[in-house]
Amino acid sequence: MKPLSCVATRRRLSAFLDGELPVAGQVEVDGHLRRCPACADELAVMRGVGDMLRARSAAAAANSACDLDDLERTS
Repeated sequence: MKPLSCVATRRRLSAFLDGELPVAGQVEVDGHLRRCPACADELAVMRGVGDMLRARSAAAAANSACDLDDLERTS
């Protein structure tokens, strides 16, 4: 099996991160990431963005829940 290039790996990073690749694809991307710091850094950035979005979403949901609680108290 021919190793993946950086271009091919980066096209698959989102699917890799989301667990959407078949096992063979996961193994290929993981193997490349172990050898390529630049692609591993790109994955880390993607994970950071996802973490930030989840945190913001949770904060927005918590604020919405507070707003709903306030509505119930005034009704």
